[in-house]
Amino acid sequence: MSIEALAAVERNSKGYKVRRDGFIPAVIYGTKVPSTSIQFVETDVSRYLRQAGRSGKVLLSFNGEEYTGIVKEVQTDPVKENILHIQIQVADAAEIVNFEVPFTFTGRAALEAEKLFVNVDMPMIKVKGPISKIPESYTVDVSEMKVGEVILVKDLGKVPDVEFEVPEDYVVASIQGATATEDAEEPAGDVEVIGTEE
Repeated sequence: MSIEALAAVERNSKGYKVRRDGFIPAVIYGTKVPSTSIQFVETDVSRYLRQAGRSGKVLLSFNGEEYTGIVKEVQTDPVKENILHIQIQVADAAEIVNFEVPFTFTGRAALEAEKLFVNVDMPMIKVKGPISKIPESYTVDVSEMKVGEVILVKDLGKVPDVEFEVPEDYVVASIQGATATEDAEEPAGDVEVIGTEE
């Protein structure tokens, strides 16, 4: 999995002052790291979230040390939608963590050619395992699937030492056909034809 590197520095100011100066306030914590207030350059965080989404692994550089962590929470302004605060759990490579992994569906173009689409019931799946082994995403090829077929948790490729935290018979997604709206039929009855006289 590609891990985005983010440089962090210790934070001594309130959140609003940090954001005003172009930084994003954050907190890191873990079994071997005390809860610490830090801050990131806003543009670095925005770039990371565009690449990895709002949950994912991250490599931190802080006080001369490097930490591997997972983004646990991203707080945003409900109106402006800008990032207000981030929480990151740091862990050793072998440390067992709980994590939500997204899905990547390939072969959508083949479905669209048949006027079919993927209806996603579960955009992310909860897993548990060593942070170094948790995948970036679970990839599902839907190119040869037919209407009505479903993808279950048990259909996903398993990663050694990584366990699913949901039952294997849960539906991840299903293949459905595009519905076209048909014009209502004209009611039966006499039709008056109006024309012009010669």
